[in-house]
Amino acid sequence: MALISFTACMLATHSILELEFAAIRTSPDPCDWTLIRDSFFWFCFFELFKLRTALVATNCMKGTRRRAPRTEEHLGDYHEFRAAAGEAAVLQGEAKAHTIFKRKRGFISYWKCKALNPFFHPNKHGGRHTFKFSEETKLLIHAILWNHAKAHPLSRLGEYKRRCSEEGYGISLSEICKIFKSWRWSFKKPHRKQFNKYKLDNLLYYREFKYYINFIPWAKLKFCDESHFKSKDLCRNQAISPIGETLDIPSSDMNDETFTMTLLTTLDPQSALPFEFDLRVGSNTQWDFLNFVIYLLDNEKLVAGDFFIVDNASVHHGHDAFPLLCNLLVAAGVHLIFLPKYSPELNPCEEVFSLVKGHLRCYRGSDRFWHEILKSLLKVSYEHVYKFYKHAIEFA
Repeated sequence: MALISFTACMLATHSILELEFAAIRTSPDPCDWTLIRDSFFWFCFFELFKLRTALVATNCMKGTRRRAPRTEEHLGDYHEFRAAAGEAAVLQGEAKAHTIFKRKRGFISYWKCKALNPFFHPNKHGGRHTFKFSEETKLLIHAILWNHAKAHPLSRLGEYKRRCSEEGYGISLSEICKIFKSWRWSFKKPHRKQFNKYKLDNLLYYREFKYYINFIPWAKLKFCDESHFKSKDLCRNQAISPIGETLDIPSSDMNDETFTMTLLTTLDPQSALPFEFDLRVGSNTQWDFLNFVIYLLDNEKLVAGDFFIVDNASVHHGHDAFPLLCNLLVAAGVHLIFLPKYSPELNPCEEVFSLVKGHLRCYRGSDRFWHEILKSLLKVSYEHVYKFYKHAIEFA
């Protein structure tokens, strides 16, 4: 009835307003402010009635579809409502509980598990976005993650989760990330460092080597080392082409060539070159190294009183060839000295190899790879080797 009455008033007001505006249009005096004022009053009155009519209509429509009161309000406590939903799912099944409590199947399934196992999720209100362990358990999980990270820093995130699962704590990857973030930890590229170099016995030997090498004439120091030369790694890696276009350069089987060079450096003024070398295809063995030493002894590149210094590579002290090597050097009066472990900075051969490979990368020509290696090696002068000796001995 209220809706009908307001509708009738709205129609009557609209008719009156139309008559008033018609009177304004037919009035002889265009400035009849009384008519204009009354018309404005009726216009506002009409708008108010229209607004009220709309509100009443909306309230009437709401009244026809009013929602039934929530079930949990009759239980009093929302937690009791959830517990009752779980018990109903256990007794009558999830489908029946879903119909009775009007909740999603996941809600019913979760609280069913909660009813069957009170320790399924210790939180009172549950939820995936809250931490599900007590304070004591949190400390244990932090300790597990901390110890595993210190013992195995290269572990992936899944391995941390597996480690916690082994201890009986089912924790998600996101929670592990939150723990690391709270510690201000992050995954990063590690800087690999050779810790065996700093063991006590190696440090003591390093100190002895540093002390005694300063009393040996440089002309008597003969350093020896090996290095691999891979063709595909020693090419110029820059070329010019139009912007936005890919430059394709034809490759060949020669880029798969690999050579190994065994090098001996010397500052003996009687030597024509400041080095002796042996270049072979592929890798080298302990017998290849032994043959190179025999060549040096036969050609008097190693003579009595020389100090033959090598690193700790396996080819230098192979189980089969090493006894014969020692006998040959002792018979020739050559002293064999091993460098401290993991100390390439004490070997001038390393800087010679670096110079040769750098020249190959920048100035390599179109000849065969072994020919280019020899041309780059001939760029090494006596002054270069002297400077490398000085750097190695002063560094020691």
